[in-house]
Amino acid sequence: MSIMAEAKMNKTDALRYFWGKAHPENQMQASDSSALMHPLIAHVLDVAAVAILLPGSDRLGLDNRQLGMLVALHDIGKLMPSFQKKVPACWPKQGLGSYSENYIESRHDADGFLLLSYFCAEALDPLFKNPDDAQLDWLESEKDQLWRAVAGHHGKPAACDWDKRKQDPSFKFIAPYAQQFIQILLKVFNPPVLPLFHSPDCLRRLEWQLAGLTNQADWIGSQKAWFPYVTPDAVMDATTYFWNHALPHAQKAILQAGLGPVEVASFQGIERLFPHIQKPSPVQNVMQSVALPDGPALVIIEDMTGSGKTEAALVTAHRLMASGRASGLFVALPTMATANAMYDRLVEAYRKLFLPSSRPSLALAHSRALLDERFLSVLAPDDALDVTFIPDDRANAAEICCSAWLGRDSRRALLAQVGVGTIDQALMAVLPVKFATMRQAGLAGKVILVDECHAYDSYMQEEMAALLRFHAAMGGSTILLSATLTGAVRQKLTTAFQDGLRIKRNGDFIKRRIPFGDTRWGRKCSGISVQCAGRTKTNSCRSPDLR
Repeated sequence: MSIMAEAKMNKTDALRYFWGKAHPENQMQASDSSALMHPLIAHVLDVAAVAILLPGSDRLGLDNRQLGMLVALHDIGKLMPSFQKKVPACWPKQGLGSYSENYIESRHDADGFLLLSYFCAEALDPLFKNPDDAQLDWLESEKDQLWRAVAGHHGKPAACDWDKRKQDPSFKFIAPYAQQFIQILLKVFNPPVLPLFHSPDCLRRLEWQLAGLTNQADWIGSQKAWFPYVTPDAVMDATTYFWNHALPHAQKAILQAGLGPVEVASFQGIERLFPHIQKPSPVQNVMQSVALPDGPALVIIEDMTGSGKTEAALVTAHRLMASGRASGLFVALPTMATANAMYDRLVEAYRKLFLPSSRPSLALAHSRALLDERFLSVLAPDDALDVTFIPDDRANAAEICCSAWLGRDSRRALLAQVGVGTIDQALMAVLPVKFATMRQAGLAGKVILVDECHAYDSYMQEEMAALLRFHAAMGGSTILLSATLTGAVRQKLTTAFQDGLRIKRNGDFIKRRIPFGDTRWGRKCSGISVQCAGRTKTNSCRSPDLR
């Protein structure tokens, strides 16, 4: 056996002892440190399995092997000694030798980006280089968009003084381990070459989607109750571990998190959703019968208070879901009080959006959701920690409609198939706040229904316009409700939605009187105005698929 082959074998073996998750030092009791940590290889495969199995992961348009490979690279920065030294009892002496504190402090997400973008670029060629046509190879800047997405899985993009950080001698020592780590993952997933994205918009959309999915999968894959720690021997064969351990545990974890696959029921009229409505109002009649446009839709429903706009909007959302253009719904309201009231209304109706065999989650999303007794009473405890959030007399509630993992955090609550919350919970998806990508992942593929859309000041109107622009760009539909919406605000929100779809604006949609069925909004988008009864009016706009 050559020296080179022996060194390669040693690095492969040593990688099993690098930890990815570990107990805090004050909880370490066993004498065998292997029982106190979860190998890094095991952790990244756990997270990759979750990403592959999560409903909606197909929206990224990637092969599961490509997706698994990309997501598994998210924690490659944990190979660095600066991370491994955080838990001395788990120090991988098999690869790094004797323990030492003399390593420069750094963030593993930033180190991960540098390893992927700079030190391990050649090792990742099988993902990007087309053997038949060099013109289909990826540019370095395009690759970096993907590395930013997977490395920035702690709520914000990885950042540091890149040129200065590259000078750390630890990189030259760890780079061979990182390259071998990549080879192990390539063997597990055997991904085909990633297709080249000719549209910058498509690549940018994939970057946002990948960042959100990686965040979501990492949060689930990091739960020790769902992914018990294993010894280094368990990942001696990484492929076997992935198929026989990571995937089965990921499937169970997704179900326990309340994110299992659901099937939308076919639309069978407003009476199916709301049995108490025997005679639909004019606006309700229109919204259950009017022809909806193809692709992402913006629907604006204006009518007087008490006319049944909310039910009409839910009918519209169900029709969009039933036609395959959405998989869920988030209802945004101006205050916690109105959100609580809407939650009470939806408890009776939301299951009818789905087939009886499905177990959709309904979550309340605002800063005081855990003080709402109705919401607390239907939370399902999913592990021992969750029980601390649920009173004993409610732990066995007959009607369980939300896992505690979703319900105890407003950011995760947006991931539920149906959510109700304050508008700020959705707006933070487009603001520079931590874990904005998690909120984006929660809203992706859903209909966003904004009630009382007139009840916001100029600053929040700009934020709402940004939300509509982003949601449209990601292929989502939006429904706006108001009794007193001004023409200027209507135009601003409509224009924002058009901008997200990259539609060239032709004239002013709001100021033109468009008869029913006419299409006068240019060749790529059409608008209709439907007169119901009295002063009821419903506007919708449409566009083609972004792809």
